[in-house]
Amino acid sequence: MKNRKNTLDSGAVRCLVYQIPDDNDIYYATALEFNLTVSADSDDVALLELREQMKEYIVTAREKNAPQILNQEVDEGLERVWLSVVHNEKQEDGLSHLIPLLAATTPITVAVSV
Repeated sequence: MKNRKNTLDSGAVRCLVYQIPDDNDIYYATALEFNLTVSADSDDVALLELREQMKEYIVTAREKNAPQILNQEVDEGLERVWLSVVHNEKQEDGLSHLIPLLAATTPITVAVSV
């Protein structure tokens, strides 16, 4: 999707909130570029927890001067689901194991100031 790499001070992270049909009591939130996933009892809590974890993740990357951890390889399946939500397209059959609820992009500078 993007050619620009995240730096310690700028960039963006794509976030996806979803459920897995086999367990409707758990909500997942993933920061795609960080390969960071959290789970919670509600979609709102999952997103809040993810934002807190992203904040800590960025702070740690800055402390270790390690921008590479802000640019991890994105899971192809989650990326396809994220794109289908953003483009308001029907999911491919192979991805029907996820129920997407929200797809968003958060600038790194905003993620840290949360």
